[in-house]
Amino acid sequence: MQASSIQYQHFWIELILGVVMIIVIATNPLEKGLVSTLILGLAIMASRTIHRGRVVSAKRAQQRRAQQAEIARREEERRLKQEALRQAQREAALKYLD
Repeated sequence: MQASSIQYQHFWIELILGVVMIIVIATNPLEKGLVSTLILGLAIMASRTIHRGRVVSAKRAQQRRAQQAEIARREEERRLKQEALRQAQREAALKYLD
């Protein structure tokens, strides 16, 4: 998943949690409001932690794909060099036999 879509998803999650927090604070007595605010604050912190984890995971996956592409490119270059060497050996052998 791309970092921009992860960020977009977590924007909406945090917006909803923020609205819920405002509603809870406005509608509950002080003690319940403080406890609810603490719980919602922890939920927002958990959401941000999950967001950071998903962004890091997406970056690692992108790096892994880049490394695999580089390995495949090097392998293809090596294969082409070997094929060119074999072709040169065949041509040299044919030239020697003629």
